[in-house]
Amino acid sequence: MRLSLLACIAAVASLGSPAAANDADHERARKAVARGEAMPLDAMLQHLARIAPGEVIEIEFERENGRWVYEFKVLQADGAIREVEMDAKTARVLEIEIEKP
Repeated sequence: MRLSLLACIAAVASLGSPAAANDADHERARKAVARGEAMPLDAMLQHLARIAPGEVIEIEFERENGRWVYEFKVLQADGAIREVEMDAKTARVLEIEIEKP
């Protein structure tokens, strides 16, 4: 899976509107990884590539039900968008939704 510059920009933009919120989300993710509560993004993207091939167009990192969760939106070759929610520590898939074009 290729994470393009445009996808990186979209990922950063999706973490929150104000720059301060982006910084806070990034800092929370960095700390969660340092504490062993979450995998680094590059490792998660490797797992994601196996279950949802395509171009990552959005990434969110948030706390849900006491655990860190990565949420990815992946644009598939057929134009569908696959939303994949994964446990940030184990890479276990929690939910997959598909939005057809």
